[in-house]
Amino acid sequence: KISRAAQMKSLSGLILLVVLLPGGKATFQVPTLQVMLHRNGVAEIQRVVNPILIKTVTETAIPDQSFSFAGIHVALTDIQITEFSLGQQTVANVPPSYIVIESTNMTAQATMAWRYTDGAIDIRGNATDVMTKMSLAIELAIASVDHHLDLGLVTCSVSIGDLDIKLPGSSSFYEDLVKLLNDPITDLFQSEIATEIKTMSNALISKYLTKLPIQFNVTVASATVQINYGLVTYSNLHGLTGKKYGNNHFSGGGSPYETSTLDLDVGAYDSLGVVGYFSPPVTANYSVRMHYKQRSEVKFLGKTIGGLEMHNPGMCWPEYHTDYTDVTRLDVGAYYSLELLYQSGCGGGHVDLTICVNSTSDCSTLSPLHLFALPTSYGIPVAVYPDRIVASSAFQVFYETETSPNNATVYPLPNALPLDFNASSDMIVFYVEEFTFNSALRAFADAGLFDVHATNSDIPPSLRGFFQFNTSFFKPYIPSLYDKYPNMAMAIDTAPNADPLLRILPSPTGILAGVSFALNVSVLNAKNESIPAFGLILNITATGLAQVNGTNITADLQVETLNVSLGWTKIDVNQTSIEKVTSLLNSLVKLIAMPAINYRLKEGIPIPVLEGVSVVNPRISYYVGYIGITAALCFAN
Repeated sequence: KISRAAQMKSLSGLILLVVLLPGGKATFQVPTLQVMLHRNGVAEIQRVVNPILIKTVTETAIPDQSFSFAGIHVALTDIQITEFSLGQQTVANVPPSYIVIESTNMTAQATMAWRYTDGAIDIRGNATDVMTKMSLAIELAIASVDHHLDLGLVTCSVSIGDLDIKLPGSSSFYEDLVKLLNDPITDLFQSEIATEIKTMSNALISKYLTKLPIQFNVTVASATVQINYGLVTYSNLHGLTGKKYGNNHFSGGGSPYETSTLDLDVGAYDSLGVVGYFSPPVTANYSVRMHYKQRSEVKFLGKTIGGLEMHNPGMCWPEYHTDYTDVTRLDVGAYYSLELLYQSGCGGGHVDLTICVNSTSDCSTLSPLHLFALPTSYGIPVAVYPDRIVASSAFQVFYETETSPNNATVYPLPNALPLDFNASSDMIVFYVEEFTFNSALRAFADAGLFDVHATNSDIPPSLRGFFQFNTSFFKPYIPSLYDKYPNMAMAIDTAPNADPLLRILPSPTGILAGVSFALNVSVLNAKNESIPAFGLILNITATGLAQVNGTNITADLQVETLNVSLGWTKIDVNQTSIEKVTSLLNSLVKLIAMPAINYRLKEGIPIPVLEGVSVVNPRISYYVGYIGITAALCFAN
């Protein structure tokens, strides 16, 4: 058992994943952004895409056709689908990588001109084709290639149950003509409609994938920072891996073998050995059932069931056997080693493993979603679950060069929907790790957005009666400054002297931020030349909450503590002066500095959605090391 603590170190569903996940260069194997699209989100996209699909089919330009049968020639021209209805639609997520879209009870209607000739007769006219009991099946495969989402249309097929060709007459001639045309016209419409849907699908995929930049630029004040959204590079197979042998005694080098199904047929006199990890979907009592013929062995939880025959492997063992491991309590989120060894005799063999919950009678297929080649589920770029599609991505902000914030901790993000997810209204979840926010603060600091140079002219007129940058004003706080530089103008320069550090904690804390500033004070002579006087170190802690403004994640912070210490000095600055200045600076930070920082933070960092897609009614939850944003989706136009 590997504990959680040890793990720390349809056409429609397709389109939204493109919308959400730009390609880029991933920095981490552990994701700092995890996007979960619930099947409700897929249904909403399906609703948006359906008019496009219908429009595509009804605008299909079907080429002229001609058929010849034993001296009879039929030509079809001006073929146009005029009506198309999608009927009842279902979208199913098929783990670990597929989306299957099916429509049943579809209908369509088309018009065409026809001409019949057989050497003696030449007749022409118009016809209406009514198609009913139609069905559509689309299978999409989702994968990650070079940090990009790779989307493939595996199959697209259309079936027409009934075709009614309506001709202007009702004689036996027209009945024979209908029989003659039924099969080729059925094949024609099935092929043309499927082809158009494929073309539309590939066009949408190409359009969105080619538009997505490697890095996304954001202008904050006068600085441009880059955001990297690349899918993580780490990959972990859903299933078991090992070797397959061309003999049934596991000798020789064998060939690499991997499987995501545990219902296996094995060739005659072959053998295989595979191993992986089972991660329970919930905490419960489990056992593994092995049903097999020939010889098989499972090692699980330190015990072995079944058995092999190494002394006389040329024999046949055609009988089926069923064995169970002990019923044992297993914890969700943990990983338990599972090994399967199998020997086949004459005629080939078969073995299937199922998982039993709470008894040896309630057994079901062992899903590949709960089997892993390595003992971690974190960092899998893309995975399809029955109720959601999960994509794991980098989410890092940087300025000019891709540098990471110092002392950054990356927390593993959950692989499940939040407990408060409302399936009746919520569609999507973004889990954003605190590393993302720290990288943004580091980028803003590198870009100089937290640097301040201020003189008396920078003080708002409304505050000049209360505060001024000159030595006369500071005389009660630092008398030695006035003694050495009487009645002289002053200037201050501030900049972070270390990376700002942000932590995310459960409510009510939310965001806890710490930043250290170097504040350098100088006086200005008659020539407006700067004369260094002293420098202070300001250590500020602040708390606040994240917000979603449009499609940007922002934050609003309030000062909690301010500690001031002397950094350097060219005048006499004693502890009493420091204490007086601390009181003054505490007011200035709250009145001026923190509003200025919040103004910068208000720019925010964008949630990765394309123009025209927005999140609706976002709800933010706080966890140790990350936030969760749960929302609905809205599509413009």
